[in-house]
Amino acid sequence: MGKNKCSHDKCQLDVYDGEKCIFHCEKTKDNGWIIDEKASSVESRWNLKKVEEFWRLYLDKTHDFPMKSLIPPFLLEKRILFERDKDIKLSIVNCIILDDFIITDFYNDIKVHLLIFKSIIRGKLSLFNSRNRVKPQTSIVLIETLHEGNIKIFSSTTDSFRMQNSTVNSLDFTNSSFEGKVEISNSVIKKDASFENTVFKQVADFSNTTFYQNDFTNTLFEDTTSFIESKFCDNVDFKYTVFEKLVIFRKAIFEKSINFEDSIIKGEANFLNIILKNKEINIANTETARIIKHSFDKVGNTIEANKYFAYEMKKERESISIKDDLNKKIMLNLNYWISNFGQSWIRPLSIILVVAILHTLLIYGVDSKNFQIINPSNPIYDFLKWIVDFSNNLAYNILPFKKSLIHGQEFISLVFLIIYSTLIYNLIIAVKRITKR
Repeated sequence: MGKNKCSHDKCQLDVYDGEKCIFHCEKTKDNGWIIDEKASSVESRWNLKKVEEFWRLYLDKTHDFPMKSLIPPFLLEKRILFERDKDIKLSIVNCIILDDFIITDFYNDIKVHLLIFKSIIRGKLSLFNSRNRVKPQTSIVLIETLHEGNIKIFSSTTDSFRMQNSTVNSLDFTNSSFEGKVEISNSVIKKDASFENTVFKQVADFSNTTFYQNDFTNTLFEDTTSFIESKFCDNVDFKYTVFEKLVIFRKAIFEKSINFEDSIIKGEANFLNIILKNKEINIANTETARIIKHSFDKVGNTIEANKYFAYEMKKERESISIKDDLNKKIMLNLNYWISNFGQSWIRPLSIILVVAILHTLLIYGVDSKNFQIINPSNPIYDFLKWIVDFSNNLAYNILPFKKSLIHGQEFISLVFLIIYSTLIYNLIIAVKRITKR
């Protein structure tokens, strides 16, 4: 290594500061790179002349020096990009980006392709391209990268965005439009992830990504959308969100509630093996349960459809009041208590056994006259006996049950017969729902 060459491994560039070139040297206040560490804006913190020189040489020598272990400050966008007449490819590998990394409006037709691999971003990563264009101007790829700040994209036309095996503080895609595939997979978003008013024109892949907070308000997915094995740590409300084609939530984990009440799913939906931490609470409302149930019905998965039918009925039971519909409230409660809307065969079977015991004890008590608490000499005795005889005759005259009634106990027998029939019916339904697919 010559005296005037950079001491960094395999770098042949001239020394800029100390023993290293402009790309590999430290960027500190002591060597004149940083002007004011406490300045509120990134432009005020840095020596803009040095920063301009850094990026101008970087773009001129992209293929002439090792791409790894650079220490870039931030992207001074306009004055440098305006000088270019061809697409710009920024490859940052094994680097530490010391401050905010910003790309803003470029007026010419240059496309910027940004790759950040196995790097650390100390500040925020921002893309602002609010000008309407026929062709998208930017693609971003982030792989195995740690973002200590936030990622914010505000762009009417972004080609694509790919983030893999990365951790980011927050994502803000508000009011953006992506022309190409968007992939945010195997990553963690530690705080907010906002996709409000965002359009994904091609495949959107969020598989195996953890969202701590999220906002999918008024989001449009025009192509296949995947949340396979994703984890949502907060409430998920796809409010006014439209899924034009297939949406997949297979094996997704929902720590809190999921809500599709105000969403539109035009294509197929796959909710197979989703994990709800608390099934009674995670389904936000009746409509959400119905949408999930319908997705299983369409593919003939009766077992899963029946399970979400039960959730649908539970939410209906919770939402309806006695004042709204007394008859419906009673029927829903009975169905819930007897068999959990067809999900439990143990409940009706247990109730049958309990009722049978009570019925048997009652028969023995009547036969042995242990239940005779009014003396025949009491004036009210004849009146009560007339009521009992009338009830027994009434029950006896109901033809379908005549042969099944006990003589002298027709009315009581009819009551228990109706109870048995109801319980047995619920038992059969529960067994069929559990075993049928």
